[in-house]
Order: sequence, then structure tokens, then C-alpha cells
Amino acid sequence: MERRRHLSWERLEEIFEEMQRRADRIFEVFEPSLLSKPLWDAERCCLEPLVDVRESADAIVVTVDLPFVDTKEDIDITLLQDSLEIRAKTRRAIRFERWGTVQREIDFNEFRKTLRLPAEVKPEEANATFKRGVLKVLLPKKTRKMRIEIG
Repeated sequence: MERRRHLSWERLEEIFEEMQRRADRIFEVFEPSLLSKPLWDAERCCLEPLVDVRESADAIVVTVDLPFVDTKEDIDITLLQDSLEIRAKTRRAIRFERWGTVQREIDFNEFRKTLRLPAEVKPEEANATFKRGVLKVLLPKKTRKMRIEIG
């Protein structure tokens, strides 16, 4: 009987380890920052927009989803040394009362997002467009080209 109990605990341990491995594989799909903090700031009454950052050899393209933002005048973009900060006012307050969440008493009235850039950019050549609630920021990369002499 003692041996049987010992084997069952070993088997139970194996099952838990397998469950942990499966859970780890599932959560590898999610970006770590999404799991570590909420997508809202209740103190400042702002939401974090969905963002896609794509990098090519010569540019970084940042696409930001800004629903309920009407015009480009409602958007403020600040390019810092190694990051991009985006703030946008919404045309009306956003409230999550119908989902029964904890923050249902808060009216969110702007989007805010600061993201680290994967490479150095040329701020003087950056440009942005805003169409149908989608902001697209094109940031040309700083590239240092050197001519190599053949000896």
C-alpha cells in the first residue's frame, strides 16, 4: 500500500507538470506586456489602444487603432529619443457598464500609449496619416552607410 501511494503522487506530479507545460505554450502566444498590466488607467481615465509595430530594413511603421477619435486635431504624437508617445481624445466618453467590469463607474475619454522603438529613427522625416479611426506613423530608420574601398 505504501508503494502504491508513492506511485500515485509521482503520477499526479507528472500530470501537473504536463498541465503547466501546456499552459506555458498557450500563454507564449500572448505578448508578455498584455498579461502584466491592464489596458486602462483608471486614475487618468484613459485606455491603451491596440498597436501594431512593423519593422523593415529602412523604416518602422506603427499602426494604432483609435475608435471614437474623429479628427487628426484630436491626436498628439510625440517622438522621443527611443520611444513614441500617442495621445488621442475621444468624441465621447467610453464606459464599460454593460460588461459588469470593476471600472464601470469610470468614463474613459482618451487613448494613451507609449512604446519603445526597436531602432533609432530620423524624427525630421517622420510622418503620420489618420483615416477611419486608424493612425499610421511612418518612421524612417537612421542608417549609417559607409563606402568601402576595395584594396
